[in-house]
Amino acid sequence: MAPPIVDQIFQYDPHHRIVICCLCQHVVFDSQLPSHLRNTRHIRERHSQHIILFQQYHQQFPERIRHHRELVIPHKPIAPIPGLIPPRDPTYQCSYPGCHWIGETIRRIHDHCRQEHGWKNPQNRGRPRSKAPSKPQPNMPWNIVASQRFIPKGRGSQRFAVQHDHTTITTAISDPENPSWDAAQQAMKQEIIHREQQIDAAERERIRPHESREVNPWVERMGWADHLLEEDRGTLRALLQRPDPEQEPILAEIDERFHRIVMVAQRTTLTRLNIFSRFEMHRKQVDQMPQHPFQARMVAGTIEQYIEVWQRIIRYIMRSVSTGDVRFQFHATQCETIHQIRQAMSEDESTHSPVHATEEMDPTDQPLDAVDRAILTWCIAMLDHRLQGQHGQEFVNGIISGLAAMGIRESGGWETALAFTPKLSAMIKIARMLVAQQAWEESEAHAGLSDCFVALRGMMLRFMTTMEPTPMKWMLDSRTYGMKIRYGTTADGLIEWHGDRITYQHHRFTMDQLRETVHGIINRAWDHLTQDVLLFPTDHRLPTIAWETMEDHAVEDQPGWYFAQDPRNAWDVDDTWWLHDRIWQEPGFRRAFIHAERPSGTSATHAWRPRRVQQWMRAVGRMKEYLLVLMHLTSGAPARGPEAMSIRYQNTPFGGLRNQLIEHGLVSFMTTYHKGYHIQGRPKIIHRYVPRAVGELFIYFQRLAMPFQRHVETMVYGQPERSGFIWPPQEVDGTTWTSERMKRAMQRETEIGMGVPLTISACRQIMIAIARRYLGPTTGFESDSMEEEQEMDEDEDGCWWTADDAVIDIQAGHGSHVAGMIYARGVEEAPGTMAAMKAQFRQASERWHRFLGFPPVHRAGMKRTRGIPTVDPRAVAHWHAMRQAPIQPLLEGIVGPGAQFQGIQKAAIDAVMGSAPWVLGVMGTGGGKSMIFMVPAAWERAGTSIVVVPTVSLRQDMQRECAQAGISCVPWNSHRPPETARIVLVTPESATSKGFRSYISRLQERNRLDRIVIDECHTILDSREEFRPKMAGLHVLMTIGSPVVLLTATLPAVDEVRLFQRLQLTPTVVQRFRSPHTTRVNIAYRVESMSVDVDEDEVVAFIRQREAHWHPRGGQIIVYRSETGDVDALATRLGCLAYHGK
Repeated sequence: MAPPIVDQIFQYDPHHRIVICCLCQHVVFDSQLPSHLRNTRHIRERHSQHIILFQQYHQQFPERIRHHRELVIPHKPIAPIPGLIPPRDPTYQCSYPGCHWIGETIRRIHDHCRQEHGWKNPQNRGRPRSKAPSKPQPNMPWNIVASQRFIPKGRGSQRFAVQHDHTTITTAISDPENPSWDAAQQAMKQEIIHREQQIDAAERERIRPHESREVNPWVERMGWADHLLEEDRGTLRALLQRPDPEQEPILAEIDERFHRIVMVAQRTTLTRLNIFSRFEMHRKQVDQMPQHPFQARMVAGTIEQYIEVWQRIIRYIMRSVSTGDVRFQFHATQCETIHQIRQAMSEDESTHSPVHATEEMDPTDQPLDAVDRAILTWCIAMLDHRLQGQHGQEFVNGIISGLAAMGIRESGGWETALAFTPKLSAMIKIARMLVAQQAWEESEAHAGLSDCFVALRGMMLRFMTTMEPTPMKWMLDSRTYGMKIRYGTTADGLIEWHGDRITYQHHRFTMDQLRETVHGIINRAWDHLTQDVLLFPTDHRLPTIAWETMEDHAVEDQPGWYFAQDPRNAWDVDDTWWLHDRIWQEPGFRRAFIHAERPSGTSATHAWRPRRVQQWMRAVGRMKEYLLVLMHLTSGAPARGPEAMSIRYQNTPFGGLRNQLIEHGLVSFMTTYHKGYHIQGRPKIIHRYVPRAVGELFIYFQRLAMPFQRHVETMVYGQPERSGFIWPPQEVDGTTWTSERMKRAMQRETEIGMGVPLTISACRQIMIAIARRYLGPTTGFESDSMEEEQEMDEDEDGCWWTADDAVIDIQAGHGSHVAGMIYARGVEEAPGTMAAMKAQFRQASERWHRFLGFPPVHRAGMKRTRGIPTVDPRAVAHWHAMRQAPIQPLLEGIVGPGAQFQGIQKAAIDAVMGSAPWVLGVMGTGGGKSMIFMVPAAWERAGTSIVVVPTVSLRQDMQRECAQAGISCVPWNSHRPPETARIVLVTPESATSKGFRSYISRLQERNRLDRIVIDECHTILDSREEFRPKMAGLHVLMTIGSPVVLLTATLPAVDEVRLFQRLQLTPTVVQRFRSPHTTRVNIAYRVESMSVDVDEDEVVAFIRQREAHWHPRGGQIIVYRSETGDVDALATRLGCLAYHGK
């Protein structure tokens, strides 16, 4: 039995001996299988991964037809073949003797009968007086049949007649003995559904004339419907598809050769043509010089898409010519050049296997051969076509006719202006490069006697501008019209909101999940930076970043300069050699990175262990991915991939000034790349700022890790050059930085954080939607367009000013834009930037920071609040509502109906719900002291209670109790900070960490932190240097301004003052609640003193004796020992469990 994936995709028809693809609904031969699995439908489902299974399935049937030459086309009607495309009805079968040809349309059967059999249409020309009958006239030499075909194109694609039974309904209704009218009705319904499906299929596939009441100015302007009237959409789409090398080897070779021609043309434009020729290439009007030269540089994915558009046109033309079914006309030159292609290919010894460059050889370095030049000349001839005549005669050109076929949408209907204008741009751009290559070839053919510029200008003026009616003018004008429609048409809606949950396509998450994700990435990045990059196994004290005094000389343009070289930012450590010295000076790192014994005279390059260095370089790559994702998510409106990866932290000789700066306590990125840069040649300057928590990662990484990375690149990899990019195009270890890598990193981190893998484009849509909903309009980002009635005046520099400009600037005789660009600029302003716009960009970024839960940054010169701090009215309302909340229902909701408070519970809970700043509760073990924070957390409007628990077992007990009570309770996870949980359990060590303090700050910013609870607070007194020293640092939690609750069962009254001193609390301000009895009557403590030289057997015998005394009474014994090794040894002797910190 075949695997399920095989049975879902292929089926074997034993009667006709064919294997049918159920997804594509046609026969697939053995030789076609690999290429067939690469079409769009199968690539989407990744079926190529199962090619071996599919090949094995084919081999199960030795009688199968393996090649299209073995196909036998039936001449008589047969039963419809399941799996193929359902029968098409009606189609038209030739009735001439011996001819069984079937046409899909009346036009096709007309042409066939006329061309093959000399038939003449007896019907007079002109419009018929009445509607034509549905059946053909008796003298028409064809019959109406239903038909199918085995394959969609190529040899063997002829249609064959199939039986189409319509007798079911007639029999069911006309049989007087048949009482089953229900069966007749069902049969009628099935036939109606069948007929309607046929009509729908015909409507989708047949191109009909548009009704006068149907308004589609784009399609009317393009003239596609009139040109392709009554044509079959499926047939036209098949003409555009990629050829199968087995069935269409010549067309496949032309496809491949054209790809190389374009790549050579791009290289010629970039490296061989001078600036004058590139300006000429960009000409649109004869009498107007372009403002900037033609830009041939494109990313790999874009140029492949552009080439594919041209290839589809070439396939359309070549297939139409080969079948004789043409919808255009060739002029003499076009006929001659296409004949030259055939002649050149026939003379080429490798006609069906074009010469490929070796791996060491760049194909674009090789000159075009005779076949390439023939194809190029034919393409130029197709462009050099003066279009004259009446309405619709522009489609006599094969390129314009092919574009009409490309205008057919796969799902039916026509391509919109939004989708089609990029195809026109592709045609135009590739056409200009082809013309440039043709001019270069002509110049080379005359040994340089012919000027390339003169040849190029001649072709540009003759057929590449809007002056003459040529295909290029048609494409330019159509694109201009399409762009007007495109930018005047709103895109489809993609964003949906449900409360604070956003939905974009299949992505769905809440705002709290987004915040958790961002802060989780920061925490993971910190862990990775300290442990894997800076090589700290535990938390280590790094040099302090003095944000308030940190400066950056923005106008310093010396190559290689960046902020760390500014003497005002000096650290007390040598950051250039900091990590290098750590590796060499610490024995563990030295053994890992450096060979233990290096022969004298060996170069420093061979001193390093390559495997460990490569591991560290991979850690650096992962750290850069973290930085890239965080910059994208936290800096405001996100940039596109190429824009984000254009960041340079150092000045470079070509790019000039770096675009990462330090400005007033924040790291900023000034991008000068944008989507249309290679088209317009003008960069846009956009400022983005990251919060300090992210900026710290950039600064520590760049100052402490990147200097060592440069040492490694120089000494280990022999890198002769240094890149100023944070994310260079290619690293020394071979890894590259592309938009695809950025997308994978983004998807990985967001899926870890909230289970939703976001792409770059999804982030742009989502973050813009969030900003509109939650941030509101940002001051200074109004539209640049002017209202028609607004008066404008011209300043002395020839620029315009408006009422939006500052009056002081107008008084000086210029607008605010000119003032910011030229007059009174600050000495620290980077070239090309304006202080006013930069301030607005910063304001937008800082609003986004606040939304994500980052604290605000106070800059020098900003007014700070003095005296009594302002209290958020929302916090006041929250605490007031908490005081009024009844606590008895809350207790019953946790424990059960009729539950009563025990001991000090009610008094302590009243104090906690009443916002008492410090509360101490002492209750015996098992007395229910956890209710003191669980009851307030059960309130419906409760925020977050942070509970510090010293042991893992206690944390698990609390999670279980909260789960039973229906209270959301989660342990602290720095990688996924919980933003919405009612109770967060954290260990003392984590409670004092940098990531957790940031988490507390975010909760306070959003008024979600209700209280901090320290359970088993007496353990703070046990903290010492060698035993849980971090517990002594819990006093920092007392200073954050949140209510604190201290709970314990074993704190004697005499130790209260000592505890308060450890926590730096004033005893008089602490409300204390103590149960009168905290002693457990069922527990007894006993200390047995034994000599140090006592035999271990005596210890075991003593314990066995006590066990024999207590165990029959249901008692249990806990034995304490001071050393963990002694605990393990004794537990082994006694056969019981051992418990200790290790």
